Amino acid sequence: MMPNERSPSPAEAPEEGDTAIPRERTGARFNIDYLKKAAKDLKRAARDGDAVAMGRLAAVCGDSAEPKLSNCLHVIAVDAGFASWPRLRQEVEIRQASLQQLRSTLGSALYHGRLRQAARILEQAPDLADTSLALQLALYDEARINARLDADPAALLAPQKEVRGGDPVFDCLPRLVTSQYFRLRPDLLDAQIRLVRRFIALGADPNARYHEPDENTPLPLLYGAMRVAGNLAVAEALLEAGADPNDGESAYHACEMETLDGLRLLIRYGVRFPGTNALFRMLDFDNLEGAALILAHGGDPNEGLPHSGNALHHAIRRGRDARFLDLLLSYGVDTIARANGRSAYALAAVHGNRSMLDGLAARGLSGDLDANERFLLAVLSGNRREALARWAEAPDIVSRLSRSEQCLHVELARQPGRLDVLRLMDEVGFDPQAVDREGLTPLQSAAWYGFSDYVAFYLERPHDLTHRNAYGGTALDTTLHGAKHCPRPRGDHVETVRLLLSAGARLDPKRPFSAMDDDIIEAFEDQMEA
Repeated sequence: MMPNERSPSPAEAPEEGDTAIPRERTGARFNIDYLKKAAKDLKRAARDGDAVAMGRLAAVCGDSAEPKLSNCLHVIAVDAGFASWPRLRQEVEIRQASLQQLRSTLGSALYHGRLRQAARILEQAPDLADTSLALQLALYDEARINARLDADPAALLAPQKEVRGGDPVFDCLPRLVTSQYFRLRPDLLDAQIRLVRRFIALGADPNARYHEPDENTPLPLLYGAMRVAGNLAVAEALLEAGADPNDGESAYHACEMETLDGLRLLIRYGVRFPGTNALFRMLDFDNLEGAALILAHGGDPNEGLPHSGNALHHAIRRGRDARFLDLLLSYGVDTIARANGRSAYALAAVHGNRSMLDGLAARGLSGDLDANERFLLAVLSGNRREALARWAEAPDIVSRLSRSEQCLHVELARQPGRLDVLRLMDEVGFDPQAVDREGLTPLQSAAWYGFSDYVAFYLERPHDLTHRNAYGGTALDTTLHGAKHCPRPRGDHVETVRLLLSAGARLDPKRPFSAMDDDIIEAFEDQMEA
């Protein structure tokens, strides 16, 4: 069925003052103009004291609900059978989309794991993949793909040219490998693996690279299977067929997975950790077992950069405790090496890492600290009395710190459970709008992880919601990107979005709801304007 057959023509708007639940008119349930008009009329009537309108508002939003537009839009959405106005808007976008738009949205949903959205599209348009090779691949349509391979295997091994009104240029194997449809249909996982193996048997390269949407850097298929799709069964099929675990991406990103199974899979197939930054990435997380696994299989604790130091320095910066010191010592980490001219002991002081500081001292690795280092130790370890005393002695001390030290709260905002320290840093003069080398503010750093308590705090301080970091993102953009891509530890991205919207952040009007993650869309309800 064509989209215009599923999306009836616009309905006549209700009469002024008609606040009763609208009779189902042809197309009314999915005509945005009609529904917005109904919400405005409901708002007007409720403010005028109309009993029916006030009753509808109270029934959906509660007795104390104000007759504001966002509440009235919510009532209209619930009357239409949806949990919220944003979900209704998303549904309308899907229903009003052209076939080409629907195919694109479904392909994106399967790639990014927007599974509820993918299921809704497939329910409304079950034949959408009939003329789309890209979707047949993403849906593991074994019968159709095998028929194409039987007829002309070379045609599917070559890059697929753009078809007018159809799919853009793409390669077949990446579409098959990166699809997360197996999460909706686990019964089709075996079919997916059989197709992957058949493509490779016919000559497809398991070490091929592909381009992510809107990205210029080509990425290996193994990365697509492991990190994008989280599909270790397909990843193993690629490795069995000769995919190189040393592809420059997979080892690093395997550290971001919820379990260590991906890392263990790469180890079985001969991954080499030196040169991958995998150990540093694992130390970003409080995962002692993962760090031990990498070190036990060739990870080098002394690998690093001259300015950033080795794995011990990185562990200190990321707030890891003395257990990690013991682990790194057992694998020969150089405790004398310096980072930016600082010893490990001084670095632990600067980052307020008391556990590491005490651990180093217990092993005879302490040293003298200068006034700035003692001040930072007091502040970042949360010793309020000492911090305030040192600040009172030298009120300009923050301005005399290095730029990176003046931005330590940008780093700290990535670590959970440090709100008291962030408050203390603000109290002694750290700029809440400081930016690090990537242009990130503490607000944006917290927003990426969804640490809504930090975000709420920084929204109470001077802030600029229009500030763009080096990647071009505002705080709201960063939150939405983090909701999709941020690995653990994760906070509450939905609440973070709500806080930012309440503070005045605005969604790019060009960003469609149909491209938004299922679990984040509800946060936009209070921003809805007709």
